[in-house]
Amino acid sequence: MGLIEYKSDCELTGTERSDLQKLLQECFHGYFIDRLYHKQVPQYRVLAKKNERIVGQVAVDQRVIRSRKHGVISLIELIDTCVDEKCRHKGIATKLLQELEHWANEKSVDAFVVFADDHRLYKKLGYDVVDVTCRFLAIEEHESVGVIEKKMGDCFMIKFTRKPRDMQGDHVDMLGYVF
Repeated sequence: MGLIEYKSDCELTGTERSDLQKLLQECFHGYFIDRLYHKQVPQYRVLAKKNERIVGQVAVDQRVIRSRKHGVISLIELIDTCVDEKCRHKGIATKLLQELEHWANEKSVDAFVVFADDHRLYKKLGYDVVDVTCRFLAIEEHESVGVIEKKMGDCFMIKFTRKPRDMQGDHVDMLGYVF
């Protein structure tokens, strides 16, 4: 793998947008053909490039959430982590996530959160699947449709960067949408 870059969507070149669209459609079948996000534009992306082409990415939102057990938690939410099929099993996703962890160690970030169906990569990197009930803003096709409260025990994963906390059975207000 070559270069790792941090970019907001407004900084992406036409070629990068095209590469990213292809990557997202390859990795998430049925992904939107007219945009590079699912519910909302991420704050930024961490991109892995090889020969000037995007071969991996993780989109990122930095925010706070409120836990009933622990109060306000500052975190980074990971979104749409993916790697080009031809480049998988070469450590690219691991490198992207480790790069974010290194960056977060210098900031006031308490944890990383990801909503994931496939837990393997994240478990390998120290994330825990936590049985929580989340409250979040529901967004469908660019419209807020309500506030939902839902058990997320099969997909909510968290890794604390400092001061680990037991969140099993917790109620978490995401203070916004989830991807």
